[in-house]
Amino acid sequence: MRFLAGALAVLCCALVPTSAQAYKWFLNDDNKAVHWHEFEVPYFIDAGDLISIEPPREDEIIKEAFALWNALDAPFEFVFVDHVSPAKAAPYDAAAEANQNHIVFVSHGWSSLVPFQHENAIALTRLSFNLVDGEIMDADLMLNNQLYHFADCSDGADDTKDYQDLFYVILHEAGHMAGLDHSGDDLSVMFVQHSTCADEAIHHLTPDDTEGFLSFYGTEEFIKLASPPEPGPEFDGAIEGFEEVFEVSDGVGQADGGDGGARSPDCGCRVGVSPALSWGPVLLLLMLLFMLVRRRAH
Repeated sequence: MRFLAGALAVLCCALVPTSAQAYKWFLNDDNKAVHWHEFEVPYFIDAGDLISIEPPREDEIIKEAFALWNALDAPFEFVFVDHVSPAKAAPYDAAAEANQNHIVFVSHGWSSLVPFQHENAIALTRLSFNLVDGEIMDADLMLNNQLYHFADCSDGADDTKDYQDLFYVILHEAGHMAGLDHSGDDLSVMFVQHSTCADEAIHHLTPDDTEGFLSFYGTEEFIKLASPPEPGPEFDGAIEGFEEVFEVSDGVGQADGGDGGARSPDCGCRVGVSPALSWGPVLLLLMLLFMLVRRRAH
């Protein structure tokens, strides 16, 4: 009897569907994950300071949020370079000598910079990527400082309860800058959720965030892509046919909605499906139940 009860308990545990991955990546037209081909991705911060946060602390919050992604077990990392004034959130320009990835606080003209469905967004990350292989060529994180106020929620000030949590917003959008889309896990940083100081948004990465990030940047595939090719006849420091090979377009950056972090109209997050049950264990479980009932009947 004890053996049957133990076996029954083990089978019940084994048959409980495990949680499926909920993270997602932005995809190019060929359903390939959008991602960087570099070990280090530089970023620049808008020199325009927020009224609600002292200038040194503003930088610290942004760097601390990026540092959480950098701390994951992968050779990929975001690297702060400098302040830029005025910062520009411009799409990738193949003819430009350098394309800078900017963190921009937009105080005026937000609606002219973003698609109409994101006019009330708290923040928006715009990616420019290679339509052929999904390589990210440029990323700009824009914060809507025109409609919203951002605060350092760690100071617990009562007058900023309705302000947006700058650390959380940067942490969430940094995941988009890496290529991650919204997650279906409501405990994940990449899930669309409320982000005011009163909401007490999470300030750490969850297993789903970590698994999603490392599913590409923690693999040998990424190391091979990010490693420069060996010098030789086929590589002389230039790429032939750059304009033709790299057809670049703006990525569809999903943004937090304007109603305290509500889902934007075109989010459409997909959640992974739990593994299906096999009939073998189910039949065995039914047999054990039948035998257990018969024994108790006698």
